[in-house]
Amino acid sequence: MEAPQVSFKEVALTKGLHKISVQYFQAGEAYELKLDWKQKGKERKVVDKSVLFH
Repeated sequence: MEAPQVSFKEVALTKGLHKISVQYFQAGEAYELKLDWKQKGKERKVVDKSVLFH
C-alpha cells in the first residue's frame, strides 16, 4: 500500500461563503481524505464539519 499523497494550494479568501471541490481517486480498500486550513498567524488545523454543507 502506498502512503497518502499530500497536496497544498494557497488561496486568499474574503469573508463569506466559498465553493470548494475535491477530486480523488481510490484504488483498493484504503482511503483517506483530510481538508485543512490555516488562518494568517495561526496554526494549520482540520476544517471542522460544522462549517461545511452542501
